[in-house]
Amino acid sequence: AIADGAQPSNTDLGYILRKILRRAVRYGRLLQFKKPFLSLILPRLIETMGEDYPELKTSKGRIEEILHIEEESFLKTLQRGGNLLNQVIDNSKEKILGEDAFKLKDTYGFPVEEILLIAKDYGLTVDLPRFNELEEEAKEKSRKAQKVYTQVFDLNFFNDFTKTHKPSKFIGYTSLEIETPIIAIVKDGDFVDSLQEGEMGGIILGETPFYSEMGGQVGDKGTLSKGSTLFEVDTTSTPYEGVILHEGILRKGSLKKQERVLASVNKERRGCISNNHTATHILHWALEKVLGNQIRQAGSVVDEHRLRFDFSHHKALSSDELTLIEDLVNEKIRSNQIVSPLEISLEEAQGRKDIKQFFGEKYGKTVRVIDIDFSKELCGGTHTKALGQIGLFKIIKESSIAAGVRRIDAVCGKEAENHVKETEKLLFTLSSLLKTTPLKLLEKTEGLIQENKEFQTEIKKLKKGQEKEIIASLKMNKHKGKTFSYIVEETSLPIEDLSSVGDQLLSEIEPGVVILGAKTKEKCQMVIKASPKVVENGFSAQDLIQQLSPLFQGKGGGKKENAQAGGPLLSGLEEALKKAKVVLDTLC
Repeated sequence: AIADGAQPSNTDLGYILRKILRRAVRYGRLLQFKKPFLSLILPRLIETMGEDYPELKTSKGRIEEILHIEEESFLKTLQRGGNLLNQVIDNSKEKILGEDAFKLKDTYGFPVEEILLIAKDYGLTVDLPRFNELEEEAKEKSRKAQKVYTQVFDLNFFNDFTKTHKPSKFIGYTSLEIETPIIAIVKDGDFVDSLQEGEMGGIILGETPFYSEMGGQVGDKGTLSKGSTLFEVDTTSTPYEGVILHEGILRKGSLKKQERVLASVNKERRGCISNNHTATHILHWALEKVLGNQIRQAGSVVDEHRLRFDFSHHKALSSDELTLIEDLVNEKIRSNQIVSPLEISLEEAQGRKDIKQFFGEKYGKTVRVIDIDFSKELCGGTHTKALGQIGLFKIIKESSIAAGVRRIDAVCGKEAENHVKETEKLLFTLSSLLKTTPLKLLEKTEGLIQENKEFQTEIKKLKKGQEKEIIASLKMNKHKGKTFSYIVEETSLPIEDLSSVGDQLLSEIEPGVVILGAKTKEKCQMVIKASPKVVENGFSAQDLIQQLSPLFQGKGGGKKENAQAGGPLLSGLEEALKKAKVVLDTLC
């Protein structure tokens, strides 16, 4: 499957492949395989089947890499959720509780299908009704957190409506403005006859130029108006098959069923969305050119500001690959080829290898093909008329969103120009600060980095010399007792160096005890170090720090041979050190 271009993912074919691989990994764990092992089996597979399936040989390196990455990723998931999983299995008599299944999915990323398989292996069932309730509750919380006004409908809410009304007709490919009647009004999850000023709701029209959110493309915004009456459309969606719902707020006037309104799409916004959508098709083509035909689209988001394209690939793209992809896309934009949408039968489309179509997508008997000569895809979204209108394409970011799935964020047109301007502005600002030109900025930066390394080396040398002087000075204040020696002093050392200097002093006065204190403007710190022989005779650094730290409002702890505490009362450090000397005098 991998040799044919499939890749483990969370959707469609890739999801099936991931489930198969993960089940194999779990059985490997039962056989006490602690490390990734699937790729180690591959040479034997190629030896056995390579003559009949030569693609196994040619794709060997890629298959090995994907297997290893996928297995390593799942082992980490098992490691994170393994303890909980074992507890759930041990505590479950016949059924895994819905709460436990939801936690495994929500917190540790175990897909519900994976949980069902694990349960089956141990002779258990899963409380799916309760699991589904918790899933729906989580979705509801997410919906409530959204700022855009949207209504939540029962699955059967529009069922009777669609039996008595024709499907909403979208005419927005050719027109962005039309006068049309209001077929229905929905408010707070119920059908109503009218909507008043200031109220939020959803409106269903006879025909609409508004594109409904689907296929990764956001819904249109705009207005529904009649004289001075104005309804602001904030989002357009399809909550039920055959229904296009325009949701928003009535800013002025009132609206009633059967009234005719002027439906006007925000043209500028639609234009930007269309440009970005067409750019995703060109990007898909460019990715295949640079990375190979095994690339599979794994999702996309297109709005007026940017485009996001997810695709199957097993590793990060190099800067050279990203540059080449960007160049290929811009080259096609400059060619200004015409974008030709056409409708053909699904049967004809399925028989043509030159048309991209995606497994798992729902298509009707008639499908829409976006034909840009070099790229042909089944797509119901809106697109630009000519590639030149896109203007400029710029990749902003390339990242990983899951094992084997990469994401490219990009901008087009004015957004791309703004990005370039901001980048140039930053470049000139940095050049000015470093007193050089943009072309020599890299050379200047490399020089400063080298200088900084040299300064750091010098600082370390000076610090070492300073430490030696401080250590020599502290040694002069050594108090020698009958059973051990001690040094108790406040120093000018940085707080972070107290522990290491304490260790050095202790090594030179053994058997002994070293207690050092230091201050900053905000806090003071104390460390106590003790030799093993002193500890054997009953001394505890931990007990002593607990006696001394309250004097400077300190918090800390440690062990018998090593303890420390820090606190905000600077004046208390001197008192604590005096008390330490009194305690040590009685012991040594």
